[in-house]
Amino acid sequence: MNLLVNIGNTHTEWGTLEEVSSGKIHKLKTEDLLQLTSPFEGYKTEEITLFCSCVIPQVKRIISERFKNTAFIHYKDAESMGVSFEKVTPDTIGADRLCNAIYVANTFKKATLIIDIGTAINCELIDGKGTFLGGVIAPGRRLALQAMHQGTGQLPALVPMQTQNKLCNNTTASTMQNGVHMATIGFIKEIIFKGYQQFGEELNLILTGGDMYIFIDELKENFDVTGDPIISLKGLKLWYESQKSF
Repeated sequence: MNLLVNIGNTHTEWGTLEEVSSGKIHKLKTEDLLQLTSPFEGYKTEEITLFCSCVIPQVKRIISERFKNTAFIHYKDAESMGVSFEKVTPDTIGADRLCNAIYVANTFKKATLIIDIGTAINCELIDGKGTFLGGVIAPGRRLALQAMHQGTGQLPALVPMQTQNKLCNNTTASTMQNGVHMATIGFIKEIIFKGYQQFGEELNLILTGGDMYIFIDELKENFDVTGDPIISLKGLKLWYESQKSF
C-alpha cells in the first residue's frame, strides 16, 4: 500500500491516495510517529511504501531506516513538475514548501501567495509561470510563546489557545496569548499587502497549516483568501502521481 506522509515539526499528516483526494486524512503527533510500533493505523510496516515530505533531518533518517520502501521529495522533483527555482537557492527550501509550490504551480496559472501557519509561519510566492520567487518565515504561536517564557524570568510557559483578540487583558497569560495573536495576524496582513504591491489585488491568497482555522475568519473580513489545510499533502499527491516506475 502506498501512503502519502507529510511530517511536520509538531504533527504528521498521512493518507492513501484516495483519502488525500477526498480530504479525509489521518493526523498524529510527530513524536508518536517515532514511538508507536505501527504509527500508520491499519497497515503493517513491511507492507507499505511511503512518499514523504519531512522537515526534520533526524526524523527523516529514522524513517528511512525503519521503513525500507520510502521516497522523500527533493527540489529536483519540484523542478520536474514545473516549478522554477531560478530566483532562489533551492537546496535550502523545506520539503513542505516544495510540496506547496508543486500544488500551486500545477493548479493555478496566476500569482499565488501561500501562507502556511504552523510551528513556523511559512510564506511562499509563486508567479503565474510556476517560478518560486521566495518568501518569508516567522515563528508561529507556539514558538513565540516559548520564546517569551524561555527568554524572560517571569513570563509563564503557555500553550496556544483561542483568544479574544483584545487590547486590554487582565492576566499575564491572556496578555501573552492576545499579544501573540495580534502579532501573527498583523504579520500575515503585512505579507498580503506586500504581495498586493507586487501583483495587485488579483493575487491569489491561500491559507493553510495547522493554525489556519484560528485566523481565516478574521482575514476574510478584509481579503479574498481561500483556506485549504492539506495543500502540502495535495502537492505530495501530484508528485506521487508523476512517478511511473517506483
